[in-house]
Amino acid sequence: MTIDFETNHRESKIKELKFKYPHEFQAQVESKTTFITTQVINPRLAIVFMIFCILAATSELITESSPFEEDKTETKKYIITFYSGVSEETINNVKEQVVNSGGIIYQEFFIIKGFAAKMKVPLVHTLTKDFSNILSMEEDSVG
Repeated sequence: MTIDFETNHRESKIKELKFKYPHEFQAQVESKTTFITTQVINPRLAIVFMIFCILAATSELITESSPFEEDKTETKKYIITFYSGVSEETINNVKEQVVNSGGIIYQEFFIIKGFAAKMKVPLVHTLTKDFSNILSMEEDSVG
């Protein structure tokens, strides 16, 4: 009984407003009645909308340590040279550590033992500490 009363009341209001504002109100009335009809007839749409809102709210809770986010540590290009008596195995170990930490070796030197790589800045300190056979590690100003 309440639904009929509300429906009748709504319809009488719409008729009253249509009579007062026939041109301006027509489009608004049609869109509102369409929305009301859709809301009553299609509860699945409401459920989908609620799920969307929940997912949108949850995505804001994901922290910066997400595995899907890109590491924003600064990278620079460096030239790494080794002492003349260093074995190829040691040079390959350093190259491997650069590549495993996300670096890229973009040039290798054969007359002077060494290579050029683009790598994260904190790795420079790690390599100089871990490998005593590195002669120098300078920022590449040309590349």
